[in-house]
Amino acid sequence: SEEWENFFNGLRKEFEQAVIREAKFMLANCYMQEIGTSFDPELGFRYFKEASDRGHLDSKCRLGYCYMTGVGITEDKLKAFKFWYDAAMLGSSIAQNDLAYCYCFGEAAEKDLHQTIRWLRKAINSNDGESMETLKNVFK
Repeated sequence: SEEWENFFNGLRKEFEQAVIREAKFMLANCYMQEIGTSFDPELGFRYFKEASDRGHLDSKCRLGYCYMTGVGITEDKLKAFKFWYDAAMLGSSIAQNDLAYCYCFGEAAEKDLHQTIRWLRKAINSNDGESMETLKNVFK
């Protein structure tokens, strides 16, 4: 039926988009980590951005890292915070941990112990082991 054909075509298009997102993310990692190619942080950043624009969650986290450290793009801690916040709100435990770091050390946000703990708890509830270690260090 036409309804099933439309369903199938929509599903195929979603699959193709997911493959493109993941491929761009993996290419970005190759350029950033010199896997099979030379180190090219600008190209790595570009592929992270393209994957992020297509909805790839881990790419949003990596863009935050790029902006925080100035790898592949001019350092901009406020943009880093924004990418991490967006990814954290979508459920990324990595981004939740990164936001906690920002609040803990006053990077792109005012130091705020309450917000530090809030974001670490969210990450821990997602079974992020690194966040548990971060929480232990906050109280040392």
